[in-house]
Amino acid sequence: MTPESTLDRDFYTVAELARRWSLSEMTITRMIAAGQIESVKIGRARRIPREAAASYAAKLRDGVA
Repeated sequence: MTPESTLDRDFYTVAELARRWSLSEMTITRMIAAGQIESVKIGRARRIPREAAASYAAKLRDGVA
């Protein structure tokens, strides 16, 4: 899946968000474990809601995170 096609999705995988933010999957996983980014489990899969990713990015822009 190309980065452009992930823009209209409701949820990101850890790998998709890592690619989008140019971070490692482990960094995203650690951020989830630390409670910095909200995530949900769908079956056995971990997903990050688009709104949660946008909210965290906004906190970074505002210097809150």
